[in-house]
Amino acid sequence: MIVFRQCWRRFAPSPIDNPLKRRLFVSLSALTSELAVRAAIFAEAYYRGKNRKTGEPYFFHPYRVALRVAEFIDGQEMVAAAFLHDVMEFGCDYDDIEEEFGSYVAQAVSLLTQDCRLPHKESMEEYRKRLKEAPPGVKLIKCADIEDNAKSRASPEFMKRWFEKSLATLEAVEQGDLGVLREPIEQLARYIRLIHEGWKKQSPSAT
Repeated sequence: MIVFRQCWRRFAPSPIDNPLKRRLFVSLSALTSELAVRAAIFAEAYYRGKNRKTGEPYFFHPYRVALRVAEFIDGQEMVAAAFLHDVMEFGCDYDDIEEEFGSYVAQAVSLLTQDCRLPHKESMEEYRKRLKEAPPGVKLIKCADIEDNAKSRASPEFMKRWFEKSLATLEAVEQGDLGVLREPIEQLARYIRLIHEGWKKQSPSAT
């Protein structure tokens, strides 16, 4: 409980909306795990000073994704990977993640990272194929990632392109082995599509 309170004071967005606060308490176990706490601290330090397109501090995104994942699974390695799921895109090395958090977490983060060294179209095709064949825990993190991004308040033009790309990625995630996480993955996928439908109604000029 002491660890949780320390993390709450350090990382909770301010001001914080009530739904997120409720989810945090539902996901109490996510932040009482030493591994998840270390991943949260590592991610916060890595993203410090970086903002999203909306102007929000970047760390709030993986923070919410990790809490969402923790609602569905007890696996602390997956919660840690959720906190870290974007760090390789910002230049963090696989070896650094493996040394700090182990090979399981490092492999999950690697699977969730698009290879930007390839041409964009080829990179996206390779990424979707990889997600199709990924373990269910990785698929769940990706669904939570897409869900959180779908709630972004970026410009209609940006969101139109983003939805086109991300819904195709979601279809790849839904294929292959979903294992015991089939229900939460399908639940998040349905919710993402509902968010998209709501966005289309609010931004008809962008559709």
